[in-house]
This record gives sequence, C-alpha cells and structure tokens, in this order.
Amino acid sequence: MAAARVLMMSQGASLAHVARPAALSAALGHCELHFARTARTARFVGLPTATQHELAETMTPERFVARMAAGQPLFDEATLHADVAEDLRIIDAVKPDLIIGDLRLSLQVSARLAGVRFGLISNAHWSPELPLSTYPLPDHPAASVVGRSLAARVFRALTGPIFRQHAKPLNAVRARHGLRPLSEMREIYQDADDVLFADDSHLYPTMERSRFLAPIIWEPSTPAPAWFEQLAPSDDLALLTVGSTGSNKLISGGAIEAMTSLGLRVMVATADRGAAPEGVLTAPYIPGYRAAKKSRVVVCNGGSLSLAQALAAGRPFLGLCSNMDQFLACQPLVEAGAGLMLPASQANSRRVRAALQQLIENPRFSAVARSLQPRFAPALAPARFRAWLDGVFGLRAATPVAA
Repeated sequence: MAAARVLMMSQGASLAHVARPAALSAALGHCELHFARTARTARFVGLPTATQHELAETMTPERFVARMAAGQPLFDEATLHADVAEDLRIIDAVKPDLIIGDLRLSLQVSARLAGVRFGLISNAHWSPELPLSTYPLPDHPAASVVGRSLAARVFRALTGPIFRQHAKPLNAVRARHGLRPLSEMREIYQDADDVLFADDSHLYPTMERSRFLAPIIWEPSTPAPAWFEQLAPSDDLALLTVGSTGSNKLISGGAIEAMTSLGLRVMVATADRGAAPEGVLTAPYIPGYRAAKKSRVVVCNGGSLSLAQALAAGRPFLGLCSNMDQFLACQPLVEAGAGLMLPASQANSRRVRAALQQLIENPRFSAVARSLQPRFAPALAPARFRAWLDGVFGLRAATPVAA
C-alpha cells in the first residue's frame, strides 16, 4: 500500500506556528511528507526528506504583531481570501490524504473545499469550553491611561462582543464559499476535523485528555553561535528569549539590566527584533531548550514555545507578556507555581529584578519546574502525534493520544 501523503501548512507570520508542525514532522517517517512554508521561514524548517512548497507571504511578522497590539483580528478579509487561494494551489499540486495546520485560519475553508481531512495544532486555552472570565486583558495601551485594574474590568464586560467582532473577517470568507458562520473568535481558532492541543493535559483537568498531545519542544535548524557550545551549565547563567511576537522592550527595557544586576550572565536570543547591549551573549537565534538546560532561570515573552523549552529543562520562568495568547499560556503554569509573569509594559528594571529574586531565592519555583519536567519531555508530543496518525490511517489500532 502506498504511504499516506500528509501536507503540513504553516502560518509564517509567527515563528511558533512554523516550529510546531516542523517539530511534529519527526513522527511522519512512515508517510510521504509535504511541508508548505514562506520563503522567510524556510531556514527554520529543516526536514531534508520532506518535499517543501513555498507559500506567498500574505502577512508579514511586523504587520501581524501590529494587528495584535492594536487589538485587531489577526487576519483581515483580503488576507484570508489570498490564503485560501494559496492553500488550494498547494493542495491541488500535492493531493494530500491529510492536512495539518497551525493558525492558518484559511485551512478551515480550503481543506473543506478540497474535501481533505484537516487536523489542527492548537492550544487548549482557546477552547470555547472555557468560560469567558478566563481571558485576561492583554498588555493594552488603555491600561496605562486608566490603570490596569479598571481596564481589566471593562475588558471582562466586553470580552463577548470583542470575540464576536474578531470572527467577522473569516465569517465573510466562509460565507463566500457557502460555509456556515461561527459565533466567535475561539470557534474560528479551533474549527477543524481534528483539534490537537500542544499542552500538558494536567493543566486543564476539566477537558477531555484524549485531545491533548503534549507541549511541543522545538529548536531552530540554524547553527548555534560559536560561544554557545563553549558554555557549561551554571547557576549564574540565564536565558532571555524575545520570540517573534515578543515586545522589543524585552531587549531595550529593564530586563537585561535587572538580570545583570543580580550577577547573572545573560544569553539573549533577539529573533532579529533589535540589538542587545554590550556585555551579554547574543545571537538572533539560540537553541532554546539546550540554553534553558544550561541556565538557572528563563526570561521570555510568555509564548508557548519558550515556556515549553523552560519546563522541559526543569527551569522556572519569568514571562514578560504582551498579547493575550502569552498571558493565557503563562497563566496555568504560574498558578501551578513554576514561574511568574508581568505585563511587558510594566517590565522595568525594578519589577523584573524583584520577580527574578523570587524565582532564584524561593526554592519552591525550581522544585515545581522540576516536577513538571517529565510532562514536557521532548519525545512526548511526537509520539502521541504518531499514535493519532496511526489511528487516522488505520495502520494499527488507535492508541490514546494522552498518557
């Protein structure tokens, strides 16, 4: 029997949504793998055995971050129409048996138009099963005007209407192709034939565990800087990683000053978001999981990839969060006691130093991070993804996705 043909399609505006499908591709050795990505993200994918396809870049990272910061829907109607056309071009060329996507919202239209099963990599914190009160105020400029407490109360009252407004661009695209409208943003983010959560199921005890893979651990395929390989693990090392959607203030603000004032040697992964000051070890991209294992603490943008790298290494974290996804990714881990978070706009040297002192001086944070480490093991998500695929293709009796 011919090998099943799987098409992975990434959303190149945010590196995390290229990285997660690329990391899971390790489980596809028994399939014919096709990977669609933009030219900008090709260097991060690797996958020498995959057939790669170039997607037109309809959304730049800069525009993506600006739309998030302004509280706009991530993708406007024109961009989504262009993405559907791109999807259908690739799907027609590949003729896959299964499509896997990650925040490529157009696939819920194009995969159905093509009649191909569509699996979605997502996060449990975007599930419509969760109450609206779960969703915190992002790091919005209004908070600096009226105060974060008042702004948060107003946001809670308006969360429902905001989420409905954010569904409008994609609902317009769905309507053009004869698909029913969806009620709000979370349904938009999780509309697929199969939704697989890249999260630790224990952090979401009220949700069905069979839908969970595990946190996905990824490192760029780009070479590590020469200085990195020479570093031994040390209690005076710390990692600061900005990520592709983190605030530039993580570099230019008080985080590095606070870290160095505590006697920490700082590794900074800038993601080409700016230049770090002199006196720190810096590179655009650093292998985050291996860097976290060398470090005492990880400071990051609160994104799911950086958090997963920190916990896979058993290290506590400080998340300096800007957008809602980052607050949501940090929230259950902070509640579990594995780290702390601050709004990026409030991350001055004094606040960051105080938070880092807590993480370093209170052994409870490191103990919790170490206790979570087995649930963030790098091999878990690919193994559970492979089990799910085997069930999809009937290669053997389906194995439960979650342990």
